[in-house]
Parts: sequence; structure tokens; C-alpha cells
Amino acid sequence: MTEPPVSAKRPADGLDKVTGFVRRHTVLLLAVLTFGVAAAWYIAQTGGLDPERRAWIAAQERDSVAAYNRFLDSYPEGEFSESAQASLKIAEKLAEKRAAEAKRLAEEARQRAEAEAEKQRVMALAAEIAKQRRADFKARRLAAVKTRIAATEANLATVQTVLDSIDETLKATEKRKSQISDLEREARDRKSAVEQRRYQADQRRWKKYSGCNGNCQNGYGTMYWTDGGYYVGYFSSGYLSGQGTMYYKNGERYSGQFSNGKIQGAGTYEYENGGYFSGNWNYGERTSGPGRSYFADGSYYYGTFDYSGNIEDGTYVYRTGSAYSGTFRSGPRRKKGTLQYVNGQTYIGSYDSSEKSDGEGKLTYIDGGIYVGEFENGLPDGEGVRVFSNGSEYSGEFDKGAISGQGELIYPSGRLFVGQFRDGQTVYGEMFYENGTSRTGSFYDGVWIGDVTVHNEYGDAITRETWTNGTMVSSVALN
Repeated sequence: MTEPPVSAKRPADGLDKVTGFVRRHTVLLLAVLTFGVAAAWYIAQTGGLDPERRAWIAAQERDSVAAYNRFLDSYPEGEFSESAQASLKIAEKLAEKRAAEAKRLAEEARQRAEAEAEKQRVMALAAEIAKQRRADFKARRLAAVKTRIAATEANLATVQTVLDSIDETLKATEKRKSQISDLEREARDRKSAVEQRRYQADQRRWKKYSGCNGNCQNGYGTMYWTDGGYYVGYFSSGYLSGQGTMYYKNGERYSGQFSNGKIQGAGTYEYENGGYFSGNWNYGERTSGPGRSYFADGSYYYGTFDYSGNIEDGTYVYRTGSAYSGTFRSGPRRKKGTLQYVNGQTYIGSYDSSEKSDGEGKLTYIDGGIYVGEFENGLPDGEGVRVFSNGSEYSGEFDKGAISGQGELIYPSGRLFVGQFRDGQTVYGEMFYENGTSRTGSFYDGVWIGDVTVHNEYGDAITRETWTNGTMVSSVALN
């Protein structure tokens, strides 16, 4: 290939030079323009060389009361003073709001701190109170154990005293039984004497014997009647008067005071069945005052009688040897008193009309045990306290002589069971042990049954147990 002529290359070289020149100066121009824009922006932002403008821009950047005050102090009449005044007011309002908000937040923080402090104080106080309460609870439980042990010891001492009194009662009963035997024999003798006197009276009546031996007007003599009866004693104006003895046609006999022909005053009347009464009389009838009655079966009474001649307040000794001392309603029907049984037991209290203990009373058993409380139909019934011979003590409800209902049982060891009883057996309740702990659940005849809760000495539930046939089969700790 042949090269073009040299004249053909020159225009292209000139164009390249122009293009290169334009490129170099365009870059330079862009750099100058960029520098100019940057310088203009800097001058606009900083005020350029104007110090007031620079100060104003700085105050706006800080945007605070202090910054605006410093600007106004420096330029009170400057170009931006009005704007600074307006901005100062806005900044002051904002500062007031911030101060108020800060104050509110500080107050809230203070209140929260005080509330938290009070909460902590209350919690600490509650914890201390709870601690003291738990300590007091434990102390009371342990003190109660000591009290119960002391009570059982006192009960044992009481039981011994009762046993001693029972021995005395038995001795007194034996003595009364011996007296009753003598009285029965005397009653038989009196009955025989009555029969003998009746026979003699019949003899006199058949013989129609009557009349007076002695001074039957005003003195001492014997008066016989046609019915067989007769009188030996003093007379006044022809009447039986003073001391004397009347023998009746049926064999009965009276010895004592007479007045105007009537039994009047103190005297003894022997009945045909062998019994007799010694006491006060009024116109032939027994009357009020002290006296004694001896019955044909050997039993006897001594005490006071009412105006109808009924026994009122005294001692009635039965032919078995038991004795009652107290008040009576009519005859042997008693109100309130003391009954000593032949086996040594003693009952003090009230009775119903059928001679059974009824109402409030106290019964001592032959083993030294005691019951104090309510009776009905001769049995403990209602509220009462039973002290056993081993020192244990039950207080609560009774039903027809048996421990039944709600009550508390103190064991000789000091343990305490509080709950339900049926027919003398524990059923359900809480058992308090000597160390202050307790169990709550079904406790039948001394055996735990089913689910049982265990409490510590503070009364807190700590364990749930399961019992079967008297054996604990599981135990779960409680929170």
C-alpha cells in the first residue's frame, strides 16, 4: 500500500491540537467553578468575613438562651438583633418547658424512690412481723405442749386423790352396809314387836277391856280403849298431854310429845312394817324440821322435812350401801346433791324425777377418772370434760355416754388431737406433737388414713403424705 501524501495528514494534526486545548481548559474551568461554588457556600454559611453574621450563625447552631443573650450582648442593634430577640423568646419558652419537664421527671423519680423505699421498709417490717409472729406461734405451740404435759401431771395427781377418796367411800359404804344389816334386823324385831302388840290389842278388845289405871285426869296413868289400843303417859284435864307412849290397835306405836289429846311436838312413830320416823309432829301429822326415817328394808334418811312431812334436804342411805346427800322434791325424788355408789363412784349434781343424773354434774369413776359436764338420762350427754386414769383429758361433746362430736383430746405425752370424734374414737382433725409440728387428716382409731398434711412448728404446710392401713406410702414436699 502506498502512503497518502503528506499534505493530506496536516488538517488532522491541527484538529487534534484544538481538541486537546479545549479539554485542558474545560477541566480548568470546571475546577474554578467548583472552587467558586464552594467559596460561595462557605461565605453564605459563615458570613464570610462579616463577624456579626458568623456570630449569628453560631448562635443559631447552639440555639440556646445563653447563645442568643451573648449574641445580643455583642450586637444589640445589629442586623440580626430582631431575629435574635424572637429566637431568644422561643428559646426561653423551650428552656422553661424543658426545666418544667426536668422538674416533673425529677419529682416523679423522687416519688418513685420514696415509694420504693417505703415499699422496702414495709416489706422489711412485714418480714420482721412475720418472723416475730412465726416465733410467737412456735413459742405458743411449745408452751401449749408444756401446759398439756403439766395438765396431765395434774390430772394424775387428781386421779390419785380420787382413788384415795374412793377408798374412803368404799370404807364408808361397807360401814353403811353393816349398819343397814343391823337396821334390817332391828326392823324385823320391831315388826315382830308390832305383831305381838297387835295380838295383845286383839286380846284386850275381845275382853272388852277398857279404863284407866293411875291419874288419867291430871297426872300420869294408863288409858285403855275398847279397840285394844292404850296410852301410857301424862294427862292434863283428861287429855293426853306431855310425854307419853301410844299403842295402837294395829300394833304401831308412838313415843313422844302430846297436847290436847293429839300427837304434838317431837316424837318417834313405829310403823307396822318395821320402819319408824323420829321428828316433829303437828296435830298428829309429820311436819317441818329435822328428823330421821328408817325404812323396813334397812334404808334410812336423816335431814329436814317440809310442812307436809316429806323429806326435803338431807342424806338418804339405800339398802345397797350407796348414799345420797342433797335436796329432794317429794320423797326420794331429788333435785341436787351427792350420790355415793356402792362401788365407790361418786356423783355430784342434779337429778331428774326418776332419780337419774340430769343437767350439770360431776362423776368420779372407780379407776380415778372424772367427768364434769352435762348429763341426760343418767349418762354424760352434751358438753363436758373427761379426765382418764392415765392422765389424758378430753373436752368437748358427748352423746349418750360416749365421746362423740367436736372435741380436744390431750394424751399423757402432751400430744393434742383437735377434731371430730365418734363413739369414743378419733375421726378427723389435727394432731399436735410434742415438738410443735402437726398433722391434719383422717385419724381413725389412732391410724392415719388417706391424704394427710404435715405442718411445721410455725403452722406452715410443708408436706403432703398418703397413708394406707397405717403405713405412709408417699410423701411430697409442698412449696
